[in-house]
Amino acid sequence: TGTTKIAILKDEKNNQVSGGTFTASGWRDRDLTVEEDPLNFVDFTAGGSTGAGSSGNTPGYWSLPAGTYKIEWAAHAHNVNRHKTRLVYSTTQSHISTAGLNASASIVEGSNANVLASGSYPLGTNSIGSKIITLTETTWFKVMHYCSSTMPDSGFGRKQSTQPGSESITGTNIYAQVIIEDLSTAVKDSSGSGISGI
Repeated sequence: TGTTKIAILKDEKNNQVSGGTFTASGWRDRDLTVEEDPLNFVDFTAGGSTGAGSSGNTPGYWSLPAGTYKIEWAAHAHNVNRHKTRLVYSTTQSHISTAGLNASASIVEGSNANVLASGSYPLGTNSIGSKIITLTETTWFKVMHYCSSTMPDSGFGRKQSTQPGSESITGTNIYAQVIIEDLSTAVKDSSGSGISGI
């Protein structure tokens, strides 16, 4: 028996809302609007809105206390040519809570990705990343994104449905996700029975 602490942060937007305008040639902040954290170990500050696309300067961010964590993230981009993400972190909250990339913050690179239009049909792809990190004091985090070509309205993700009233069919749109696991809780305690109790 035992409990593993895991939280999920998402850029979730309503059924008829695209991800927002992704402007090229600069690091843009990703919205994070929704938290799932049953054990309440992540201090989360939502950025952006579920009802509007991102402008790229409304960071959703979070902090973690001292400990060892596994952080995984994915962020979508649509019709922006090449793109990639970064996990950005600092022990100074203002380096993360404000828009833009602070030169004093630390970074972890996400994967390179590319979006090539197929004929007249633009495509979307994800940049993903992961990091195991040990913190000695409270640290703040956010996800940032860079692209090569500006895409208005849907650069941060294209809505699934174009038909009003389809909410019951296609639901909300998820354009970015972060999964955080507290590794100090990941090892289960032996119950004294079964193979582990021999």
